[in-house]
Parts: sequence; structure tokens; C-alpha cells
Amino acid sequence: MEKINNFFLDKIKGGHKNCLSLKIFIEKFVEEETSSVLYDLSTILQVPIGILKDKSKQIVFNQFNFESGKFKFNFSVIRIFFDYLIFLFLIFSQLINRKAQKNKDRKNIDFMLDGISHTDEIYRFKNIINNYDKSLIVLKKKINYDQKKFNKSTIIFKKGFFKSSSLLNGKLKNFFIFGFKVYKISLDKKFNFFKLINMILNSAINYNYLFENYNVKFLLHDRFFTTCPIRNYFLKQKCNGMSASIQVHLAESSISLFVFSDIIFTLGCEEDTKNKLISLGGKIKITQGVGSLKMEHLLDSKIAKDDKKYFSDILIIGVNITDWFYTSEITSEAYYKFLKIIKEMSLMFPNKKIIYKHHGNFKWSNLEKKILHNSNVKIIIDRKEIRNKSEYIFKVIFKRILSFFYLKSKSDTKYNSLFYGSYYYLLNSNFIISFGSTMILEAIGKNKSAFFINPNAVENPYTEKLNYLDEYIINDPKNLSDKILREEKNKLIETSKEKICVEGNSSNLICNFINNVIKNY
Repeated sequence: MEKINNFFLDKIKGGHKNCLSLKIFIEKFVEEETSSVLYDLSTILQVPIGILKDKSKQIVFNQFNFESGKFKFNFSVIRIFFDYLIFLFLIFSQLINRKAQKNKDRKNIDFMLDGISHTDEIYRFKNIINNYDKSLIVLKKKINYDQKKFNKSTIIFKKGFFKSSSLLNGKLKNFFIFGFKVYKISLDKKFNFFKLINMILNSAINYNYLFENYNVKFLLHDRFFTTCPIRNYFLKQKCNGMSASIQVHLAESSISLFVFSDIIFTLGCEEDTKNKLISLGGKIKITQGVGSLKMEHLLDSKIAKDDKKYFSDILIIGVNITDWFYTSEITSEAYYKFLKIIKEMSLMFPNKKIIYKHHGNFKWSNLEKKILHNSNVKIIIDRKEIRNKSEYIFKVIFKRILSFFYLKSKSDTKYNSLFYGSYYYLLNSNFIISFGSTMILEAIGKNKSAFFINPNAVENPYTEKLNYLDEYIINDPKNLSDKILREEKNKLIETSKEKICVEGNSSNLICNFINNVIKNY
């Protein structure tokens, strides 16, 4: 199936147009090429085909490599056969697991936190979790944490293949026939349909099992890209429950396709995020502004406030160079133009302390170093000034290696500078800019003068279609210098912060919303 293996992004168009083209292509591919297979699976599982199509869109999208402009679906007869064996193992495991399954009473759960895969995540939600005596935490992989701090919760580990549910009861013969059919179609069409079927089936078995054993009223998970239409379906069917996702990042186009959730807890009281997610193939019912849960967790104002080592006149907050950078040549060129503007700004204000606080995942870039050469911009990674590649290796790489072992401890990550550092710089800075960091919204919520820089007003995957941010986007370098000078004289115009980032206790705001849902359950 050459058209799925040779889909290249148009490098001439803007980033958002590219993502829209990708979204349209995936929708068309799923509709035209997978419908017959998904229809058969829908009939056997008795799950609406629309749900299976939505899940298939997510799976296909996750196989796209933005840097190469290709999908990672490589046709291989051996791989199809191997995935066919996985399908058979998944079916046979239901026979084995069902015999080992013990009957037990179904537990009532007010609040469930799903898909936890990092120590930072479980601690971020700690204040919410501990508000409920009937809570459930599902770990996606094993992590270290202090169990005493979550002793009110039931905590289970998602074991994938080794779950058993009623979903396959009386259907094993149908599945064996279906599996052989999929095997033949995969060989005929030279596309491995088991890449879709195995993930859909495993997800369906897992969540059918989960909600057969736990009657969940409200399910919460981290980040837009961890939504799951199959999970939402069984949550609604088995429990009449509601699903929600937390906004940790902007609705950046390259990671925000096909988001499915009843609720999005956004940073601010606005509808643009919801509308953008829907335009990118998602389905969202409502949004609720609650502020930044991440900032609430990581920022200790008492420690950070007035600490001179974090002070700057101008703070530049770095971004993680990931898929967004490769959506178009216009986007990558705009980023390098942003770096040139930083240098021009530093030469215009030579007496100001300018800090470029990089993202924790930043990798040393010789091109960036070349662009910023002979400027007075201090490059900070973690809490250290880095002036060359050697310092980066010895001061950053080694620290990350040590942090790998630190994160295996049970400590709350709010005490690890790799996580909290940027917030301390934010709190002690006078003027803040970034190409696309969500921390600009959080800074505005803290009454800081903060702006996105979008050179020449090109389509930016971070801010496009988010019209509520328009007054916080600077397109012209002259406008940037004017705003810096006005900030010096305290003449920046005050604007409403509620639509950008709600101030207050995010955990309490989320719990109040959940409690209203539970009350009307």
C-alpha cells in the first residue's frame, strides 16, 4: 500500500496546513482502506464502528514521522505473520485468564486517574487524588513513589495482554475466522492491518475488564495525546462515567490531532483550544478553565521569590525541538529567525541581564550557538550557565544520567531542579518571551509581561487558531523593543488574565467540578 508508506508533507505550506492535510489524509485512509476490516471487528465486539475508526486514526497518526515525512508502516510478510501470532496469543490468553479469574464484588470509584507512566505525574495529581476516599490509580508502567502519600487509593498496574473480560465470551470461533481473514487481506493489500487490530483489541479487552470490576464516575488523565475513544466508550457504557484531560501544553498542531474527551480542563476560560482540537479531528464536549496544575505542583513561591540567582531583566523560555519543527520549512525558518531576534534584542539592550532558560530536553545545537555568538544572552540549562558543547556534556548530560537514578527514588519531583527550575526563573523575571512555550500563559497568569514571538506572522503550530492569544503575540522586532521599553516605565496595558490562565488553586477548581459531576451521577 504505497500511498500510506510514501506520504510526504508539503514543505512549502505552513505548519497548520500541513497538519490539516495529514488529518484529512488519515481520515480518508481509515474510511477507504480499513472500513471492511473494522466493520467485521465492530460486529464481533459489538462496539460502534465509529469508535473503532476514531481509535484507528490515532494509531495511524502515531505512526507518522514528521522529520522524514513518512509513515512507519513498512510492509513485511514476516512481520505480518508475527503480529498474527500476537493476535492469536491475545485470543488464547482469554481462555487461560478466564479460568484464573476470581469472582469479586465490583468496586465503586468516585475518581480514577489513568495511564500514569512517570513519577512526576502521580505527584502532580496528589492533591486531587487525596480528596477522594474511593479513588483508583492505574499505572501504565512501574514507577517509584511514596505509597504512604496515596494510601487512600487503590493502585493497579495495567498488564496489557494478561487481562480477561466478558468481551470475548462465546466469540472465540468468530475471532479465529476473523484473524485468518485479516491475515489474508494484509498480504493481499500489502498493509499490516494487525497493527490496528491488535491495539484496538487489547485496548477493548483492557477497558472492558477495568470497568467490569470498577464502577467509575469520573476518569482523569494527563495530556491531550493520551485520550482514547475506546476507553471513553466503555466508561460510558459500563459506568455512565465522564472522561477528562488536563491541559499541560498548548494545542500545538503536530501533537493535537484526534483528541477525544468529554472535558478538557484548560488553563484559561476560552473556547479556542476546544475549537482547534475539533478542527484537527478531535471530539470535545466542553472545556473548563482551571489554571495550571503543573505550575501549582512545581512552583514553591516561598522558596523561589526574590532569589537573585534566578533574576533576569528579560527571560527567554526555550521549547522542546520535536515534531512541530519539521511540519514545514516556514516553521523551522521562523524559529531560527526568532533566535536572530534574540541576538538583536541583546545588542539593543546591552546592560540588561538576559537569560535563555532552555527546555529540560534541550539538545546542544551548534547552529544555535553560532546564531547567538557575541551576544550577552546567558544560556541556562537546568540551573547552570552553559557556554559550549563541552560544558553541556559535563554539566548537563552527566546530571541527566544521575537524575535517571534519582527519579527511581520515591521523592516528589517538585524538589528536582530539572522539573521546577524554569518556574523559579519565571517568578523572578521582569519581561518574558518564547517561541511557543506554554509557560507564557502561566507567566501572564502570574501578572508578568509575557509574549510569544512569531517572526513575520507566519503560521505557528503553537499559536495558530488560538485567537485569544493575539494580543500576546509579537510579530515585528520593533514592537518587541517598544514593549520592553514600556515595561521599564510600567506602561504595559493591563488585560484580563482569566481567559489566559486562571489564578487560584487548580486542584480545588478541578475537584469542585468533579464533585458536581459525582453529585449528579
